[in-house]
Amino acid sequence: MAVVDAVDVARAARRRALENFGFSALYNLLAAPAAIFGLINPLVAAIAMSGSSLVVTLNALRMNWEARR
Repeated sequence: MAVVDAVDVARAARRRALENFGFSALYNLLAAPAAIFGLINPLVAAIAMSGSSLVVTLNALRMNWEARR
């Protein structure tokens, strides 16, 4: 039973890592180049980066919250 639980945790961690990679890649592909080319204010891009980091952190913590249920 412990092996099955370990595999489930590993799969959930992998899924979260891929989601977090997607969030960060989305920011890096959209907001950073837009700020570089002057399409958006760099301050807006910096705030978006902070928001992206917050989303990634909360998504990683979601595993801990789901485990407590």
